[in-house]
Parts: sequence; C-alpha cells; structure tokens
Amino acid sequence: ACECMRQTLDLDETPQHELIYTVANDSDARTQWRGSDGVLRSVSPPPNSLLLFRADAAWHRVVAAQTGERVIVKALYAADFTKTDAFAETMAAAPWWGGGED
Repeated sequence: ACECMRQTLDLDETPQHELIYTVANDSDARTQWRGSDGVLRSVSPPPNSLLLFRADAAWHRVVAAQTGERVIVKALYAADFTKTDAFAETMAAAPWWGGGED
C-alpha cells in the first residue's frame, strides 16, 4: 500500500472511475482522502463494501496495515476508450509491456 497522497492517473479523455471492492478486511488499514472542503477523511472499509474515486479528482492514499489482512478487487470504469498521452507513457514504462527499469 502506498503511504503517499495521490490522484488516480487519468488515462482516458473522459475521466475514468476507480472502484475498490473490499472482499475481506480484518486489518487496521485505512483509506484516506481529502474532500473538496480540504478536510482529511478516513475509513476502514468493511467486507462487501465499495469505494469509488474519479480519476484526477480526489487526493487519496492507503495507510498500510500493521495487523490483519485486507483483500480487495480493483477495477477502472471508462465511459469511452479515447486514451490520453498519459496512457501511452504508462504503458511504455510498464514492466509487463516491455518497458520500465531492469
């Protein structure tokens, strides 16, 4: 889990949505995000719950678990498939695509 606040990279011309489905969670891991009002909010998602972030919108992070285990399924929803330049850059750097560092 990343400790840094970040925005989901916008890979499509129409911003995609990142969905995080929590399958199981008996950990102390927390998802934090900064609201449009600047307030830092936090949740430990229970099993069978869904978080949804729009790409390039909410700054968020996962505070890593010190105890227990968190199992998630992550997916992206895109309304169309017109890709941004960031998509090509991401794919070029991806180790499974032949890019990235050795």
